[in-house]
Amino acid sequence: MSEKRGKKRPKSYYRKSCHQKRQRLNNLAAGMKGFLITCNNNEKQAVRECYNILNEYADDLYGPEKRDILIKADRFRRLDQPDNEVNRRKDAGSDKSDSEEEEDVEKAMARELKAIKEVQQSAQRRFQNTDTHAKNCIFIRTSLDNPIELHHKIFSDLYEKKVSKARYAMRMLPIAGTCKAVLNDIKNLADTILPPYFPSEMGQERSYAVMFKVRNNNGIGRDSVLPLLGEVVKSLNPLNRVNCDSPDVVVLVEIISNVCCLGVSTDFFKFRKCNFHEVVKEPDVKQEKDVKSEEKVEISGEKNGSETKGDEQKDMADKSDQKPGKEEVASTEGTVELEAETEDGAETKDGAETKDGDSDGTDQMGEQQSHVAAVKEEGEHETCMTKDER
Repeated sequence: MSEKRGKKRPKSYYRKSCHQKRQRLNNLAAGMKGFLITCNNNEKQAVRECYNILNEYADDLYGPEKRDILIKADRFRRLDQPDNEVNRRKDAGSDKSDSEEEEDVEKAMARELKAIKEVQQSAQRRFQNTDTHAKNCIFIRTSLDNPIELHHKIFSDLYEKKVSKARYAMRMLPIAGTCKAVLNDIKNLADTILPPYFPSEMGQERSYAVMFKVRNNNGIGRDSVLPLLGEVVKSLNPLNRVNCDSPDVVVLVEIISNVCCLGVSTDFFKFRKCNFHEVVKEPDVKQEKDVKSEEKVEISGEKNGSETKGDEQKDMADKSDQKPGKEEVASTEGTVELEAETEDGAETKDGAETKDGDSDGTDQMGEQQSHVAAVKEEGEHETCMTKDER
């Protein structure tokens, strides 16, 4: 019989290992610089797009990355050096066996692989994605000293050429530094980042605005951060003022869990709030013309309002003259009745004589008026007879 290998581990051991969280080394932390990117449920594709965009413009500004140059040189050395050693040994007439030559080649390959690994570990990459623990929120840290410069070049080029280079990424914000989401640390970070953008010389005041956003944090709010940044800006120059419509400088404050990201943008509203899709769109010239024409029409309507009102009043007066009112009709009926009483049995003017051009309506009116007058005359005669009899 085969010997037993040992006791079987209980299920509790596997349950504990199953529920253990993996340690993630590449997390968003204090002391980083980079770019904060938002997307819409396509984080991997957005990261790939931003890598391509950042590397393209960084190569134009700063040249190719040093790490890539070192890796290419090591690969070339690794592929070329063993052949050169073999040829040199053959030319020298060495009497080593084939097995020894193979061992030398293997050692050379091992040395080269070790050197490449050391280069990869020591040299920090220019752009590296980090874990923010927030959905649809990406932070790509960078080893550049001034990420704001690269950000401005990217969006100025997109604004001028109107060529779309992003499909999944929505916005990209430049982050000049990160710290813990504590008021003292935020103030210290602002004191180091903001002075280059707010000159302290008198007569060079600038307008500013603060864009504030919080994610996955309920311990800090807008009411505590905005006054703090306002004090820092006022301490640099008391003439600096707040302007939310068209500021010279926009201070970006993005708080993600327990990390505060602070950045600065000089053309924030010009670049449509750093949105990849909105910057590429051309302004609608037709709509602007329509708005201006509507404004002109409104102004002209206000100026000519009094004239139109006067014309309307005149038209109403003319209509009133043409159409008699109820009071005038009643007065005409009263005059007809009085005439009928005074004539004592005589026919009215309208009923006695008719013109050739009168209509049937006028004849009917004359007959009605004469009938009324006859009835009234009979009543008057009856009243007179009764008085005489008495």
